[in-house]
Amino acid sequence: MSFFTEEEEASLTIKKMILHVVGGKNFEAMPERDLEEESFFTEKILETAASPVFMFKSLSAPRRELEAIANGDIAFEAGAQGLARSFNTAHVSGSADGVLCMFELGVDDPNVVIFSLIKYDYKFALEQDDTNPQKSLRRILTALVDDKKAIQKTALVRVINGVASQDVSATDRTKQGPDIADYFADFLSVARTISNSELSEISRKLLRGILQACKKDLPGEDVPKAIKHAQGILGRRLKI
Repeated sequence: MSFFTEEEEASLTIKKMILHVVGGKNFEAMPERDLEEESFFTEKILETAASPVFMFKSLSAPRRELEAIANGDIAFEAGAQGLARSFNTAHVSGSADGVLCMFELGVDDPNVVIFSLIKYDYKFALEQDDTNPQKSLRRILTALVDDKKAIQKTALVRVINGVASQDVSATDRTKQGPDIADYFADFLSVARTISNSELSEISRKLLRGILQACKKDLPGEDVPKAIKHAQGILGRRLKI
């Protein structure tokens, strides 16, 4: 199950991007970046596009901010800098530092704008300007590795005709299943709307549909037996 429709996934493009180091005491607002390594970031966005099981609360500052960016009331750079600053303020000391990437995404439908947030692991180095050795050392990013495990947190929000959908896709490496850390939920101002039992029922229906569709490939074309076997395997997993 994915956040994107098949049509959106097929036509997804990155329109704008910006990266901020988050987790430290001193937040530095960064400028919007030229588009680069689009295939790398698009792959990460698609890999983590979980079905939306969260919903914006009635008063959500990030939702209003994203709507303002989509409507052109606030420039992407300024709006993204504000969101990154808010994230950095909400960031708890026990959570790892990282890079907060924000992307404005386009699809074939011109009325749809999708925003992606990804908090990524990073490594850093200190850079010195050799032409001016007395100048302070500058911390620079050195690696955003091509590994899904390096992704700490993600969020996807769809804006249609200037109005953000209530449904939010969010994932968190530090939590089991669909749950996310409290500080991340507070930053997004979202609440979970689907229970574990409801997710289990959705998964059962999805599993049944998949096995029914490939019935001819099953031993003895026995769908009930295949469902029972698959549920037994899933039931023994600590994390799905």
